[in-house]
Amino acid sequence: MKKLVVGVLAISGMSSVIAANVGMPFSAGLLVGKASQKPVYTSSGAPADSDIAVGVRLGYALSDTWTFEVAYHDNGEAKGSFIDSYGDKITDTTNSSSINVGLKKEFLLNEKFSIDGRIGMSFWDWELQELDSSDPDSAAKWTDSGNDIYLGAALSYRIDSALSVSVDYSFSTMGAGVKNVSTGKNISVENELSTTSLAVNYQF
Repeated sequence: MKKLVVGVLAISGMSSVIAANVGMPFSAGLLVGKASQKPVYTSSGAPADSDIAVGVRLGYALSDTWTFEVAYHDNGEAKGSFIDSYGDKITDTTNSSSINVGLKKEFLLNEKFSIDGRIGMSFWDWELQELDSSDPDSAAKWTDSGNDIYLGAALSYRIDSALSVSVDYSFSTMGAGVKNVSTGKNISVENELSTTSLAVNYQF
């Protein structure tokens, strides 16, 4: 986390000269929507599940169409069940959050509408709990943190010079190599995360 903060401050400092000629270079946004999460690993058949997701986003304009952004996302909880090869019911419960650091590119359609593309690095924290119906009193738990690339797109509508709203979509994966605390075995786990949100953005 300390490295992330230092990196953000350094990039912001280096970009100050570039952004000096951009009017109202700062922006802040609030995002509310749904995050779909699906843990994927050997023998898992749990379906994707969705929950309410919330996020906050800060931006710093590097030019008229490029913006450096930092965002925090709480992806909520996802729960899915499947029947394994032994006929037991397996229930996976996923919780995750992330800090995204990256760039936004704005493609103007007219003076009101734009399409935005996003790319960057997602620094995530993820917890997975798995409950087997054959042993309901002993849940297996995995926790991990890491970073992976995220991609995003948005359709934005500008209300006035400062206020805009947008429909945002983002996708990322959380790839973890974790140890099952119950069995001591190492396994590879991946969480597929896709989020659709309504965002309110303010520029200043």
